[in-house]
Amino acid sequence: MARDAKFVCIEHPQYGRKRIPVDPNQTDVDLGSVTLAHAGRIEVAASPYLELPKGTTVALVRKRREVEKKALEGIVAFEDVDPGDYNLLVAGPEPLQHKVIPIRVAELEEKKIAVEISPYKLTGEVRFGDAALPNAKLELMERDWTGKLAADDHGQFAAQMWDAAEFAALVTGGVLGDP
Repeated sequence: MARDAKFVCIEHPQYGRKRIPVDPNQTDVDLGSVTLAHAGRIEVAASPYLELPKGTTVALVRKRREVEKKALEGIVAFEDVDPGDYNLLVAGPEPLQHKVIPIRVAELEEKKIAVEISPYKLTGEVRFGDAALPNAKLELMERDWTGKLAADDHGQFAAQMWDAAEFAALVTGGVLGDP
């Protein structure tokens, strides 16, 4: 094992994979009993009535960690997926173009997911008290994604969103006018 290795990855086709953390400072490591479950498969495609922008991706996320990410062009497959709960994170090139699709995969299951998106325009104004905050920077943080926007000279912003979301907002910068 390489001296700087932090994980050992054990995988087998049709059985998935396990990543086991190891201490690179130890010379002997007991991995214990390792069990691989029969893996599933997830096939993802955009609805035939939907044209996604160039650069759209889909990521398989488990426990807020990205397992794998691929360009969403045509049909995309995630192979050897361990049974469990996941999110598919579909992301376009614009900052708020995200859609989270929760899924559960069972042993040997083959899931087919059709991505449906109903885009809408999110508009708003950044204010400090009663005053608009021109040129402010916004960071919108949802559980599985983050998007960054900038307000214009009047404190207003607009962006296309793909899915309703609850997020925290962090506002920085901007200039307050004279009172």
